[in-house]
Amino acid sequence: MPDERRALVTLEATAWSGWDPDGYSIVTSAKLRVAKGSVLSPETLGHARAGFVGVEFLFYEVQVERVVVDQVQFLYKKLVIANPGGTINLTAPASGQFILKPRESMRLATPTMDGGTSVVVTLHEIQ
Repeated sequence: MPDERRALVTLEATAWSGWDPDGYSIVTSAKLRVAKGSVLSPETLGHARAGFVGVEFLFYEVQVERVVVDQVQFLYKKLVIANPGGTINLTAPASGQFILKPRESMRLATPTMDGGTSVVVTLHEIQ
């Protein structure tokens, strides 16, 4: 049944600050088996929600909405889909959905200018 399917995904997040003259960024990632209802967030990568007090807009969520034989549908909040050239549309809706097939990735980012997080979700396989 579709609700019993699981997918192997990688969640990679890069925290960056425009205030750092050296372009400093921190990259964290995790490879996970997910099912319908799974939520990928900074907590998934080991960051405490309490660490986002005052900057709650950086606490994004990517939820697994549907897993079928050949694709996975995701919902996202507090992120925008990155443009093909890597730029960010700051006025794009900060929630929505996307679909990945195995070996595809989606690049998203917080819609911020001075600092934020870039997120890449990669779907490896569906079981």
